[in-house]
Amino acid sequence: MNVEESNPPFNIRQRCENAFNLSGVVPVFTVGSTIFNPSGVIIDEFILAHEQVHAIQQGENPAIWWGKYINDEDFRFEQELKAYRVQYRVMSAMVKDRNLLSKMLYALAGDLSGKMYGSMCKFQDALKLIKNGI
Repeated sequence: MNVEESNPPFNIRQRCENAFNLSGVVPVFTVGSTIFNPSGVIIDEFILAHEQVHAIQQGENPAIWWGKYINDEDFRFEQELKAYRVQYRVMSAMVKDRNLLSKMLYALAGDLSGKMYGSMCKFQDALKLIKNGI
């Protein structure tokens, strides 16, 4: 995947800021095979795995995917759950410290259940769904 330190096309950043609570979040946006990283944050292997899932999900028409992602909460939840499961699977393979892995899982569940995505589920449900997807 390519990484660009710029805003994504299709006015995605602004549309996401309008639709979701991104305050305090340093977002990256995947469009096709490119990760747009306007804040220049470090993209570790875990985030890369997550974003690769979104690249595959978008297929040949990222603009249509993004429209559905922003407007359809059920679709967004399904897409994010798959990406978080892959991210946690990669974490589980690489992180052998059980306490650290547990903290990482809690952070993922906090993100999935949080305002960033529209509070789509409860925290405890997110924990179970991510972990049980391995």
